[in-house]
Amino acid sequence: MRILLNKTAALTLLLGAGGLPAFAQTQLYPGIVKAEVYNGIGGSDVASLTNNAKFPNSPDVVAYPKFLEYPAGADDGTAPAANVGSNYGTRMSGVIIPKDTADYVFYVASDDNSSFFSAGAYT
Repeated sequence: MRILLNKTAALTLLLGAGGLPAFAQTQLYPGIVKAEVYNGIGGSDVASLTNNAKFPNSPDVVAYPKFLEYPAGADDGTAPAANVGSNYGTRMSGVIIPKDTADYVFYVASDDNSSFFSAGAYT
């Protein structure tokens, strides 16, 4: 995905078990990533998460990892331990303020399915 960012952009990353990237009523701060974890999600598609009654307002865990990854590894960037969980979905939200107006490329990787959404001031 290649996006031209020229101002603040709000990002949502849905991992694990579609829908609209509707943010819960929350304040997002530049440089801070919010990870909302929903346990007990069956299935491996994004719709299994977004169609669950818990989503988006009742996460089981809310964390603020140092890196844009969940489950989070060590503070030095070391990867997390293998097999850290099953049957869960994660929504990660944050704000990126680029230093320059330019093309930026975003990549997403997940064990099962995932979606990446960008909203806000982008072209």
